[in-house]
Amino acid sequence: FFLCFETFPAFARCTGRRRTPPIAARGGLLRRQRSQPARPCANMSAAAAALAEQGIHADSDGLHLLPPGQAKASAELQEECTEFLNRTTQFSAIVADFVSVMESRATLIEAEKLRAIGLGNRVEAEPETRKRKALEMQAMINEKKAQLDRLTAQCDSLARVDAEQKALLERLTNNES
Repeated sequence: FFLCFETFPAFARCTGRRRTPPIAARGGLLRRQRSQPARPCANMSAAAAALAEQGIHADSDGLHLLPPGQAKASAELQEECTEFLNRTTQFSAIVADFVSVMESRATLIEAEKLRAIGLGNRVEAEPETRKRKALEMQAMINEKKAQLDRLTAQCDSLARVDAEQKALLERLTNNES
């Protein structure tokens, strides 16, 4: 809505203005558009009273729709909200840093967890691995024993052949003499 001096004739008489640009309502605060500076008047309290009757309050900052106490409380609330917003922004930044650190830690923990699972699987499989290796070693021992028995039998056979050949050679040497 727009407010002009024609609506409040007492204020218009006090400032000596006529048909000037309207005062625009912005965010609960009415501000005079700057064209000419207002001149103080003895009738200023009458203009302020006329405005107060309409629910508009005048002070050194301009015209307000809220009473001075509420305007001050509103300004304090706005400052508190700004401070709260700043704290919330800082908190959000701290939380974002915390989350990124925790995600990197989670990655490391997951890698260690997988390594631990792998080691646990190896520990669980170790008895079976030992049994398999023991069976392989026993098979190799049996194979080597069999080879030893064959070689021992071959050695005994060759020793008998050698003894027979020596005996034959001695008989042949004794027959010739």
